[in-house]
Amino acid sequence: MSALNAPAELWASLEAAARTNADAVAVRDADTARTMTYRELFTAAAAQSAALSAAGVTSGDVVAVTARRSPREVIAVLAVLRLGAAYSGIDPDLPRVLAADALDRAGVRVVLGDGPRLAAFAELFGPRRVVRIGDGIGEAGPVAAVSPHAAACVVFTSGALGPVEAVRIDRASITRLAGPGGLLHLGIARVARLSGLAEPAAAVEILAPLLAGGTVEVFPGAPRDPETVARFVAQRRINALWLPAGLLRQIGEFRPDALRSARQAITGGGPVPREAVRRLLRAAPGLCVTTVAGLDEPGGAVVIGHAHHADDVADPPPVADADRVVVHDRVVHRSYVAVVLGTHPLVRDAAVTPAPGGRLLAAVVLAEPAFAVAALREFLAERLPPEAVPELWVAVDAVPRTVTGSVDTERLVDLATAADPVRRLARGRRGPAPAGTGPDRTGEPDAGDPLGAEHAERVVRAAWQKALGHDDFGRDDEFFDVGGTSVHLLEVRAQLRLRLPSARVGIDDLYAHPTIASLSGHIVAAGPDGGR
Repeated sequence: MSALNAPAELWASLEAAARTNADAVAVRDADTARTMTYRELFTAAAAQSAALSAAGVTSGDVVAVTARRSPREVIAVLAVLRLGAAYSGIDPDLPRVLAADALDRAGVRVVLGDGPRLAAFAELFGPRRVVRIGDGIGEAGPVAAVSPHAAACVVFTSGALGPVEAVRIDRASITRLAGPGGLLHLGIARVARLSGLAEPAAAVEILAPLLAGGTVEVFPGAPRDPETVARFVAQRRINALWLPAGLLRQIGEFRPDALRSARQAITGGGPVPREAVRRLLRAAPGLCVTTVAGLDEPGGAVVIGHAHHADDVADPPPVADADRVVVHDRVVHRSYVAVVLGTHPLVRDAAVTPAPGGRLLAAVVLAEPAFAVAALREFLAERLPPEAVPELWVAVDAVPRTVTGSVDTERLVDLATAADPVRRLARGRRGPAPAGTGPDRTGEPDAGDPLGAEHAERVVRAAWQKALGHDDFGRDDEFFDVGGTSVHLLEVRAQLRLRLPSARVGIDDLYAHPTIASLSGHIVAAGPDGGR
C-alpha cells in the first residue's frame, strides 16, 4: 500500500531514506560550502538525542526548538523525533506574552536551541531545562518506540481569529503529507527551507526532502522578498518551495518569472491570490501551483487543487463571514481584535473595521480623553500577531453608526485619515530628521547631480502616494508609521525603478531610509547606479 493509505512510522521512514542515500547531500546551508550528508546528519541527530535524553526528554514530550534556518536546526528537529517526542518552534517575532502562553499550552519542559536565540528568549523559559544544540552530546540510546498517532510537532494558531491554541500534528499525518505519494511531486530533489520553524510549513520543508532522499536547501537570513527568492531559486536550482499567500502575491506581482526553474510551488495559510497564481503559471510553463488548507489542523493539510495552467485557476467564492477581513493576505477576526482592545482599562468602547488599502482601523472611546492612543497600538502588539494590529486609529466620543445600527466605516475612515493621532504622535516624538540622513536641498539640480534633490523628493513622494493610496504624510514621517507595510515597500521600489531607473534602489535601502527626506537624500548622494 502507498504511504497515503498506510504510512510507515515516521522515524523508520527517515532512517530508511538515510541508509539508502548515506553519502548524498541532505542539507545545504545558506553558505553553500557547508553541507551535511545523510550519514553525517543522522549521526549528529543521534548524538544530540542523547543530550535531550539526559535532560529528561522521553516519548510523548514536547521540546521547544529555537534556532535559525541551518543544518543545526535540522539536527535539532531530527533529535527530538528520534526520541518519540514532538518539536515546537518558537517564533522570534511573536509577542512575548503570546510566546510564553504557547510554551505553557504545549506543555514544554525542555528547550533546545542555539546560543543567540536562547539568549533572546531566556526570560520565557523559567524552570524549564535548556539544552544548547551541540552541547552535552554522547552515545545515542535506542530509538524510542512510538505510536504513529503520537504528536510529531505542535504548532499554534496565529491569534488573529481568537485566543492562541496549540495544535498537535501526529506522526502519521506528517508521513502521509511529506512522504512518497504525499504533497510533493515525485522526483523533487531540492526543496527550499524558507519558513520559520514555528510555521506548519517547516515540517514539510525539512522532512519531505529527507524522506525522498533529496536535499534541504537553506534560504539565507535575508528578507523574504521577490528579488531574494528569485536569486535563491535560480542559484540553487530549487525544485519545490512553500510560499505563504502573502509572499506568493508579491512574487506574482513583482517577479512572476522568479519560479521559472521550479517544478512546484505550494501555497496556503490565507486567501490565495488567484491572479498572482495565473501570472506565475504564465511566466513559468513547467510550474505546478498546489493549494492546501488545514496545515495547522490536527489531521494535517488537505490538497485543494493543483494548477498547471492559468486557465486551471478558478476565482474563490466570496467570504460569507463579514466579521472576517483579509489584512495583508491573512484572515483576521475584527470582532476579536475589538474584544482584546476592550480589555484595556481606559477603553470604554471600541470598533474595528476594514479601511482602504487592506488596512484595519480602530475607533476607541476613552475613559481619559488625554490618554495617548499610540499606547493602545503597543498594548495590542503585545497580545496579537502583527496583521491583527490596526494601522489607523481614531479616538471618538462615541462610535458612529449608520441608520441600520452598523458601524459607520466611511465616517471613521474620514476621521482617521484626516488626523491620524498615532502618526501625529510618532512625528512629534521623532522631531526633525537626524543629521547625516541626506542633504536637505530644494533648489535647482547641481551640475554634478543629474537627479537633483527636489526632483528625487518629488519622485519618492509620488511613489509613496501610489503605494499607500493616500498622501497624508510629511517628508519626515516614517513609512511604517503612515500605514506602510513590506508589501507597500515593494510597490515603492517598483515605482522608483520605473521613474528613476538609474538610481538602483534596493529593499535594504528602503528599510535603512524610512522617510522621504532620508531616502531622497540617499538617492542623490549615491548618484546613478546607486554609487556602484
